[in-house]
Amino acid sequence: MSLLSILPLSTYKKLENAAAAARPVLSPLKKLSGGRSLFPVAVVAHVTYRCNLDCEMCCQHIPELEVRLPSFPASPGDREGELSPDRWKAIIDDLDRSLPVRPFLHFSGGEPFLYARLLELMAHSRSRGFSTSVITNGWTLTETASELVRLGLDRINVSLDGPEEIHDAVRRKATSFRRAVEGIRAVRAAREKAGSKRPLVTINCTVTPRNQGALLEMERVRKESGADALTIEHLIFHDNDKQLAEGIDVPALFDSLDRLEREHGATVYPRIPRRYAETYYKGNTNDLRRGCGLLWTGLRIHPDGTVGPCRGQKMGSLADGTRSVKEIWNNEAYRASRSEIARLGNVPDCARCEHRLY
Repeated sequence: MSLLSILPLSTYKKLENAAAAARPVLSPLKKLSGGRSLFPVAVVAHVTYRCNLDCEMCCQHIPELEVRLPSFPASPGDREGELSPDRWKAIIDDLDRSLPVRPFLHFSGGEPFLYARLLELMAHSRSRGFSTSVITNGWTLTETASELVRLGLDRINVSLDGPEEIHDAVRRKATSFRRAVEGIRAVRAAREKAGSKRPLVTINCTVTPRNQGALLEMERVRKESGADALTIEHLIFHDNDKQLAEGIDVPALFDSLDRLEREHGATVYPRIPRRYAETYYKGNTNDLRRGCGLLWTGLRIHPDGTVGPCRGQKMGSLADGTRSVKEIWNNEAYRASRSEIARLGNVPDCARCEHRLY
């Protein structure tokens, strides 16, 4: 899931418009900033990489798909260890204490609800005043719905990749769709019982060759499940291999996305202009606009405590408590990485990334 698509829709659109207006000014400033940035807007806490599903388009379990800068190679990923709940709480406290503005805090995985004390961490996040959200495949959402409403979570993103038959085929596990929809309905029921409008529930649907012809049906799925919003995310390529996009009818896909936006208010991410549609899915990425905003706006904290913006990029570690997020955010590694991206625009491994500035 895209890091910036976790933001509330109104905030995302404001940032999108502001970034477009400021791009002529910010682009040269990036080159002159020495690789520094004020603070992250959004933080994703990957509490685990374990997952109970095996989605056909997911590359999270493929360690070699990492972003490599020419002079700042990625470090090998350590996917064995997971931070303790106490360490995560200390990191949340540090985010509150060391940054001038609280970022949006989003819990992710893997499937984050496989982390046994996830609810405890989200409760701690809310107690420190963070806008807090989580993404889930919905497998355990029915059992946790009441508690999620009680602790005041802001948003739940539920991954649904089509109507029932398609979704279960993509997820490669029967009953995945039914359990997710039942979970969404359980959250709505718990909200009504508590007299609360939160957490808002957004369905996140990733474009795949399997579901491209059924995307218009996702508005029906949203209504029938009781979800508040629908986000469609373009299929993301984590390298230059276009094999994943074989079979996608790009003009028909963009026609469907235009209708979902225009008629139903769906959000499509990333915002790829129509003139770049065929290039994005089928063409040479050198013909796309160059630039990245993620290094300046967001960070990921991995299950072992390492920190970085992209797959494989390790800018530091919060595992032992000797470094704060503030120290890592503008350390030598981060500054070098930002400076290189500001100079190059993008590198081959940024080919079709959700955070590229299209």
